Amino acid sequence: AGGLIADRYGPRVIVAALGLVGAAALLLVVGTGVLPMAVAGGALCGAGFMRGFVQGVRDLMVFRATPDGAHGKAFGFVSTGSHLGQALMPLIFGTVMDMGRPSWVFVIAAVLSLAALATFATVRRKVLA
Repeated sequence: AGGLIADRYGPRVIVAALGLVGAAALLLVVGTGVLPMAVAGGALCGAGFMRGFVQGVRDLMVFRATPDGAHGKAFGFVSTGSHLGQALMPLIFGTVMDMGRPSWVFVIAAVLSLAALATFATVRRKVLA
């Protein structure tokens, strides 16, 4: 959905930022613990959708940022970084849970979603449009 919307309506950076900020907002609300369980579950589904929404936009930006013939290398690098994060975060989240701070899991995830916005700062202007 994100890639389709960014490609048709752009600009890509705005679409990606909305997805990351939306996910962060939903995660922070869940982290407060004030939502009923069913609503919190829906908010987590929404946050997951928003994070997935950003994936398509990211792919479009990576494709536009790399020269012809280097797309595979770039996607390999991006995928490796993503997989590394997915491998390490359970260790961090598990430690936080063992400390008795389950709400921090959502706060950390929200902060990292917002930190991902910084990756756009180094991208060339033609990629962001």
